Amino acid sequence: MEKGVGLRLKEEDEVGFYLVFLWFSFFYEVNFMYFQILYGVVFHFLSFRFYVFEDSLWCSLGVCFFT
Repeated sequence: MEKGVGLRLKEEDEVGFYLVFLWFSFFYEVNFMYFQILYGVVFHFLSFRFYVFEDSLWCSLGVCFFT
């Protein structure tokens, strides 16, 4: 019974890692150019005040998943 539980947890960890890998590949390969343009425009307009809005900006972009 312990062996079955161990295998189940291991499979869930592999699935979680695979989903994170898919999210990374989708975000950085498919939307790389769009994100680069958006980041450049936002950084250009906020300039030196960028650090004040950094957390809310990343959360609005959906990157608060990592922070």
